[in-house]
Amino acid sequence: MGVACRPGVWQAGLCATPALPPKFWLVINVSHLLIAHAAWAAKERGQKLFVGFLKKTSSWLQSLTLRLFLQSVSLLFQAKKSRKEEIFSACGVLNQLVVIAGGKPFFLKKSALTISSFINMIFFMTSFQFLILFIVLFTLDYFWQFILTTTNMRHLNKNKNRVPDFIEKFLSSESYIKTISYNMAKYRFNLVESFFSAAFILFMILSGVFGELEIWLGQFPLNGHFFSITYIFMIALIMNIFSLPFEIYHQFVLEEKYGFNKMKISLFFVDLLKGLLLNAVILFPLLFVLFFILDTAGVIWWLLGFGAFFVFQLLFMFLFPLFIAPLFNKFTPMEDSPLKEKIFALAEKLDFKTSGIFVMDGSRRSSHSNAYFTGIGRSKRIVLFDTLIKNLSEDELLAVLAHEIGHEKLHHTRTSLIFSVIISFVGFFILNQIWQYPPLFQAFGFHDTAYHSLVIILMLCSRPFTFFLTPLFSAFSRRHEYQADEFAVKGFGSKEALKGALIALSKDNLSNLTPHPLFSAVYYSHPSLGERLKAIEGLSSEND
Repeated sequence: MGVACRPGVWQAGLCATPALPPKFWLVINVSHLLIAHAAWAAKERGQKLFVGFLKKTSSWLQSLTLRLFLQSVSLLFQAKKSRKEEIFSACGVLNQLVVIAGGKPFFLKKSALTISSFINMIFFMTSFQFLILFIVLFTLDYFWQFILTTTNMRHLNKNKNRVPDFIEKFLSSESYIKTISYNMAKYRFNLVESFFSAAFILFMILSGVFGELEIWLGQFPLNGHFFSITYIFMIALIMNIFSLPFEIYHQFVLEEKYGFNKMKISLFFVDLLKGLLLNAVILFPLLFVLFFILDTAGVIWWLLGFGAFFVFQLLFMFLFPLFIAPLFNKFTPMEDSPLKEKIFALAEKLDFKTSGIFVMDGSRRSSHSNAYFTGIGRSKRIVLFDTLIKNLSEDELLAVLAHEIGHEKLHHTRTSLIFSVIISFVGFFILNQIWQYPPLFQAFGFHDTAYHSLVIILMLCSRPFTFFLTPLFSAFSRRHEYQADEFAVKGFGSKEALKGALIALSKDNLSNLTPHPLFSAVYYSHPSLGERLKAIEGLSSEND
């Protein structure tokens, strides 16, 4: 006979049997997946002894899992038919994930695991199966990031003894060693932060905290949408409090050590408070409108919700440079000078219309330098950090401006917006498919379907379910940067000016000059310095 399920997070279609409780299946299968990836990582490092041990462990786990699975099937012969079907469905979903990841299936033949059957299983999964799916993808994302980061660190360490040829004339050995040290410190910090962040998220899900907070908040006189919005803000506040020590360490220890931090602790907390209040002011009306649409629009809620979100995106892009960014930094129109005249002459030559060129007091918080293009319509403007103006020559600064103008003239802002609209449309469509499906909500510890639960689940699942798309987004962004570089060279007429600006920016920001190709392909939104210089060298210009 089967054993009744215990209420709580682990309540799901896959109930416990005398031999194999649900937690065992979760641990044994995820453990095998992690060990398989650890074996791959060890093979990449050339650690043959470790590879052999991991492969034996993985093989033993497969054999053990198969034996215990067959034993559990024999014990379930007297159970209800639906219980057995759920067991096989859970195993089938896990097997398909392993096959997609490049591994071998535990129980079924690869030929039987088609994508269509996988999709069908997703729409009929129980809460425990949803939980397995999330944890496997979450773990894959974490270890993929961990493997790439450690691989990048080894590559960086491997190249630490010699300044790269493309920057050898511009960078001393001492400065290069400082660059190596800074980047290694950043990557170590990122590994620590990502580990604790991942552990915290899993704790929140598996401990049932989300459901308990629902019960606790229900004691207060909050009704309808106000309850849901308050709950979302409460979860966001908990996440911010958790990340606060890491932000403080990054700003006042790591950045301070390498001379980048210019911020006082009082300004840090003022910025933090402003950010929290700003999120409340922006998100409250957006969430209220979306929840109202959910209440009143019926089956077409997701189309109207997508439309409201799109309008909000446009409104935010218009208002950000005018009202939001000035809350944190001072933006001053560039003063009349020979440099300003050259800038407007360049803008006229490139047929670029803007509401102005603004200088931002970036030095108030950091010595990092940058430039960016922001806004749409009448609010579009080019922003230059004051540190950038200080560190670049006039020609180099004009080349950077030509690059930023290139993004606008080549319609990169519009293309990125269209891309974002497509992703949002698909996202709302998916939300419509999973809305009002209780097992999904129960998998994350919620007691029932609710608006706030849907938002939290979306926040939790957005990265694990899309991390494999990161290389595509990065490649899309890098392509735009190459195109803007080409526009700058042809528009301003000087390869050397743009090359000099990129070299100066990399030196000042202690950028990683020798990233691992795979790491940069996955995570870099801009090409590495070496790649950009090589591409620029192949272009033709008027003055060089």
